[in-house]
Amino acid sequence: MQDYQKRMVQEAEELTGKIERLDAFVKSKLFESLSLIKCQLLTKQLVAMEEYLYYLQKRINLEQ
Repeated sequence: MQDYQKRMVQEAEELTGKIERLDAFVKSKLFESLSLIKCQLLTKQLVAMEEYLYYLQKRINLEQ
């Protein structure tokens, strides 16, 4: 595996962890205590991160 491929895999792994943590936070009681705009922005961020991971994984699969 070439260096850039290793970096993509590492990035996908790190992003997966961030998505899991943000998803858990969005489902928490603390999230419910935030302002509406903060909740909306965090939810949109989670969706964007999931979409980014989807396309990153597509690129990784093409390289294999």
